[in-house]
Amino acid sequence: MNNLKKYSKIRSRMQNGDVIAFQGTDFPAMAVQNTTGSQFSHVGLVIRITDVDIDRIFIIESVPSAGVVLLPLSRKLYTFPGRAWWAPLRFSKISNNMLPQLNEQKVRSIIYKWAMCELGKAYDFTMIGSIIKSILLKCKASEEDCREYICSELVAQAFKQGQIWPKGMNISNITPVDIINLPIIDALVELY
Repeated sequence: MNNLKKYSKIRSRMQNGDVIAFQGTDFPAMAVQNTTGSQFSHVGLVIRITDVDIDRIFIIESVPSAGVVLLPLSRKLYTFPGRAWWAPLRFSKISNNMLPQLNEQKVRSIIYKWAMCELGKAYDFTMIGSIIKSILLKCKASEEDCREYICSELVAQAFKQGQIWPKGMNISNITPVDIINLPIIDALVELY
């Protein structure tokens, strides 16, 4: 079990739409890391619920065992076998012409509402195969499909809904490291 002292100190700064990045230690995680040449194997979105006198931080993610789910972030971090980072969104890092009429809180609200509506959608096993094929064979991945999601596709679609996804960037072959390398992602902060 992981010590959450670092997480406890920074959780008050986390906002809807921020990204949580993971480096797993199991075989599927290591396969993602090796295939993509990255330390990251998984990503999810921060969902902060502050209704009815509560202030809880959740992660919405797409996982093979259940599809799109919402879990308390503290529980995920406490039991996760590997490393994890908070990747805050920093709107000052992108040009004003990317967000012509949306302010930061409006974007975060759009991401929150859209992501919550995607709960329960299935995991996209076909996309995983397509990404591996596209990396190994240097060919085009399958087209994006919003009926099922892999983790990075869920985050990318949320950003697309919030109009902070780079124009012309393909979502269909997106990997966790591609999410972390987006211009709107600020420096990573280790969570434990």
